Amino acid sequence: MYSFAAREVLKGSTPADKAAAIDDLLEKLRDRKPTYPEFEAAFVELRSSRVYPQQTQLVRYVLERLHVTVPASSAAHPVALDQLTVEHLIPQGSRRPATVPVSDVARVGNLLLVTEELNNELEDASFAEKKKLLKTVPGIESEIAGASAWGSSEILDRSKRMAKLAYEETWKF
Repeated sequence: MYSFAAREVLKGSTPADKAAAIDDLLEKLRDRKPTYPEFEAAFVELRSSRVYPQQTQLVRYVLERLHVTVPASSAAHPVALDQLTVEHLIPQGSRRPATVPVSDVARVGNLLLVTEELNNELEDASFAEKKKLLKTVPGIESEIAGASAWGSSEILDRSKRMAKLAYEETWKF
């Protein structure tokens, strides 16, 4: 489908022909777009951790796109995306609470892009300790800054909110 569309654009002799080929591709893509429930179901299953490394590149891409969609209010201190690292709000190491399964620690809703310096400060701290440091970060999500606890239900809720943002804002067309 993509190569056909590219050939049609190249074959177009006028700007109108090229635009028609692009419009045709967009229509085909819209027809293939999953419904929101399908998208959300797949999105909340995105995972990245030492135990779940298979989707790490995809999860990082998703986090970067969401970061660009809703940039932090730290415009005075812009940071290149390649300088950000992925932080697990509930630690994936030995300090992981027994009440939070490893599979939930790896969920996209437990992940946050931070600078490498901040990631080193946060290390394997508890959520309460991380929250104290994160509250000082400009643009930190109010959902995280205001949370009194962070566990499986909060991770799933945040994953669903991220899915909604991704579906409605990040990858809309």
